[in-house]
Amino acid sequence: MTRIWLLLGGLNFGFVLWILSSDSQSQNNDTSKVQLQFLPADTLKLTGAPVNVPAPFSAIVKNTSDQEVNIINVNTSCGCTDFEISSRRIPGRGTVTLSGTVRGKPRPETASAHITLEFESTEAQSQKGSAELLLSVEFVSAISISPATISLSPDEYSSALGTGEFRVSNDSDEEVQYDVSAPEFVAISPSVIQLSPGQTQKIEVSVSPDTRQGHGQIRFRNRANGGERTATVVITPKKGVYPESSVLSLGVIRVSKQELTSTHPSRIVLIGGGIGEATISIGKHPDFLSGGIVKYNSDRCVVDFSLDAGTNIHSGRVNGVIELNVEISSGKTHVIRIPVVGRLEDAT
Repeated sequence: MTRIWLLLGGLNFGFVLWILSSDSQSQNNDTSKVQLQFLPADTLKLTGAPVNVPAPFSAIVKNTSDQEVNIINVNTSCGCTDFEISSRRIPGRGTVTLSGTVRGKPRPETASAHITLEFESTEAQSQKGSAELLLSVEFVSAISISPATISLSPDEYSSALGTGEFRVSNDSDEEVQYDVSAPEFVAISPSVIQLSPGQTQKIEVSVSPDTRQGHGQIRFRNRANGGERTATVVITPKKGVYPESSVLSLGVIRVSKQELTSTHPSRIVLIGGGIGEATISIGKHPDFLSGGIVKYNSDRCVVDFSLDAGTNIHSGRVNGVIELNVEISSGKTHVIRIPVVGRLEDAT
């Protein structure tokens, strides 16, 4: 934009007129600087379906200067991108076409890649530069899954399973077949689905009453092309008592003058809720561990053990099990079994 400054003085001074051009205007009129421009934009958003079928792209490369330009190198950010360029010589104010495909990996549903053009002008005093095109790809699966996440609530004290379901729909114009898999603690049915265009099928999911809090992924893998979709299962037990860690690791237990010391705490932390007060007693356990009865206060409990040397302590690995008997106020009981691992060493 042109700016006009007008100063008016008295009769003795007349008036003076200045016309100044902005920096941006002068830059736009400077055709001596060699630059390449991507049209319609330097970022292309693409769609590919399914995941491992290449997504095509095409862009116009424009030389914005009056000088002829040679493209001396084309670099891609990954091997997932194939390209062709209609000409590596671009006349002043001329254009060429850059086209190709981007391939996705089996699991990710999105991909991105960069293509960098390195160029120089053909003038005696040549100029060099580079331009970068970003390709952002969203790969569309043949199926849709609803909901994306389900919550399962097993109840150990009533022996109730945690159950839920996903609905899988074929959004493509072709028949598809998918293998369905889940973590070991999740039961699914069916494990193979075959869907006609527009067809929807229910996938039933369940976990056993004693499943601990956690989460896992259900995977749907296309048999024809390896494309994969996932859904999430969240386990939220209604009530129960669970060890915070599935194993009690004592590390190295040093034996010195009939005294034992361990590099890790001899402690079990229990968590849970919804059962009121509970009484926890120590059942079966290794000879060198001893503990007492601990009251459970509805959401957290710490069971501390002491190390007793006894008379039959030998160097070597520790492999044992601690059994905790949990009795809630309603009179129902269950047993928590926790493996104990460690290594006994003679420190004398």
